[in-house]
Amino acid sequence: MGNHTASMSARIGIVGSGLIGQSWAMIFASVGHQVVLFDVESTQVTKALENIKAELLEFEAAGTLRGELGAAAQAELISGTDSLADCVTGAKYIRSVFLRCWSSRGRSGQTLTS
Repeated sequence: MGNHTASMSARIGIVGSGLIGQSWAMIFASVGHQVVLFDVESTQVTKALENIKAELLEFEAAGTLRGELGAAAQAELISGTDSLADCVTGAKYIRSVFLRCWSSRGRSGQTLTS
């Protein structure tokens, strides 16, 4: 990727801060993108950001961290919000990551983040 990573940097919105949303956030941050995670549960966003930072540090220690930026720099690129508008405003790309609960009778309509 070289030095043109910075010129490719974009704001990315990720709807859903569960395991899959966290993984997408780390992938986008590894190439220098600003990432905003959204979840309706603000406590989930806080936990997600803590998990991401810890995982990035573990990857760095194991020598398996993606990208040219260090773990701390990648973690700084990822923020969170409980406002969908804040997540998507100015985003060049929006990734929606959510699950629906299904009952034996069909969709229950309850949305859960992954």
